[in-house]
Amino acid sequence: MRCVVAIASLWLAGCFYIDPINQRPSLDIRQDSVGDIFRGEEVSFTAVVLDPDDQTVELTWRVYMCTDATTFADCDAESTFVGDQRTFGFVVPMTRADGVTPVAGLRIVLDGKDDHGATSKPNDQLQLAVKDRNPDLDLRKASVYEQPGPQYVVGMPINLYAVYGDGDDSLDSLTVDWKVYPPMQVPIDLTDDVIDSPPGKRQLAKILKPQVTGEWTVEVTVADPGMNMAMKSLTFNVIADRAPCISVVAPIVPPGSTALPVMDPTLFQVPIVGDDLDSYPKTPGGSLFGEPTFQWSILGPTGGRQVISGATGSSTLFDPSTFAPGTIVELRVEIQDRKLTPVNCTDSDATCSVGANSCIQRQTWRVEAR
Repeated sequence: MRCVVAIASLWLAGCFYIDPINQRPSLDIRQDSVGDIFRGEEVSFTAVVLDPDDQTVELTWRVYMCTDATTFADCDAESTFVGDQRTFGFVVPMTRADGVTPVAGLRIVLDGKDDHGATSKPNDQLQLAVKDRNPDLDLRKASVYEQPGPQYVVGMPINLYAVYGDGDDSLDSLTVDWKVYPPMQVPIDLTDDVIDSPPGKRQLAKILKPQVTGEWTVEVTVADPGMNMAMKSLTFNVIADRAPCISVVAPIVPPGSTALPVMDPTLFQVPIVGDDLDSYPKTPGGSLFGEPTFQWSILGPTGGRQVISGATGSSTLFDPSTFAPGTIVELRVEIQDRKLTPVNCTDSDATCSVGANSCIQRQTWRVEAR
């Protein structure tokens, strides 16, 4: 109370008391986190309150979702969040109240009222832009056969996998663009494959079959409705399809011109053939891969070399009883892959290689029937 002295008349002396003047509180909004704000992200704010009379101030928070992040004129009419605590937090929605329009800004309003009903004037407001996250993208490749480098072979299927997502846009709203850059102008053999997606992401799979040698590049771009983008690329080298290799034979071929004695019917076979696309046994991968072809022939003591009828697989049976004991014959196998590159060595060559390969496509046994 304050004492006020009245001097209006001589006969009145003394003082009287009046109530003190109640001052309004003042407010300020402090953002607790630093950096950009994104949709789907939790944010929090703290009210900084100053009341000159040291009274309790009742707080009211209101948060409006906006599209215009420049003037903040286009905002929802009703607040999306309200609160009354000193610290106030919420998760930024993906859309405004219509459930469609992406949130681009926040208008945060803070009001205060003290014990005597005095309100803060003006109220405090904070206007913040909400950023749109870029999509995330991971691009990888795999193949059944990879050489050091890695290098890939003409015609060999290469599996490409793009895993993508977005922290604040739906998977259905994202667009994906694939581009393939070959070393020269050729048709692109790029087909869809089916594969499961990890949780919260989407995975697309493609199969690329490069048709020429050289350096190839695959580029994938993912864009959201706001045209924020993520781009990844892969570059790899493609080499020519090599000739097949006889990896294992049975029985073992004796060294030099030594003849292999055979007394009982014996199965001559090629259990393993190594090849980029047409190996034996067949490389897993369905119709994209094949097997080599086998041609068996025999050269007896008289006449020329004869192709063994019906012997088109990886083995043939030799029966020594069809020859006089001590007879020397040559049993031969030649292999080819899908390119059908001929084995152009002379007939007298027991083994033969196509091109500069260190492996062989022809194997000959000298067999002595007993």
